Amino acid sequence: MAKKKKKIPVDSEGPPLPDDRFAALASLKNDLEAPLPQGPPPSKSPQKSAPWTVGKTRKGKYDIRLEKRSGGKTVTIVDRVSGNCKELLKVLRKVCACGGAIKNGAIEIQGDHKEKIIAFLNTSCFCYPDIGV
Repeated sequence: MAKKKKKIPVDSEGPPLPDDRFAALASLKNDLEAPLPQGPPPSKSPQKSAPWTVGKTRKGKYDIRLEKRSGGKTVTIVDRVSGNCKELLKVLRKVCACGGAIKNGAIEIQGDHKEKIIAFLNTSCFCYPDIGV
């Protein structure tokens, strides 16, 4: 069983609260502000371009579709890929966390990952530095 806390009466006499409770902190503010380090600004490395491109349809959407295989398996197919298809397949397998293959010039990813692939292609490929692209 927990101990009961001692209640402090509201009418108790104690030190009065100051009108400006944060006045003491204002004097400490100057002590906390450290000078910024001086030196050359950090150099920005130029972004390398992706070794692949994925073409869009006339309506401006990526050519990605879902197919059902015999046995009930779903496959996401990415068409209109130019450049290094193997490198894009490697990245998409990491993004979707599944297997995939290149068949007939198109990339097949196991499962329904249409939204993930579209989100990856819409954002810059450089948002995924851990992938190694």
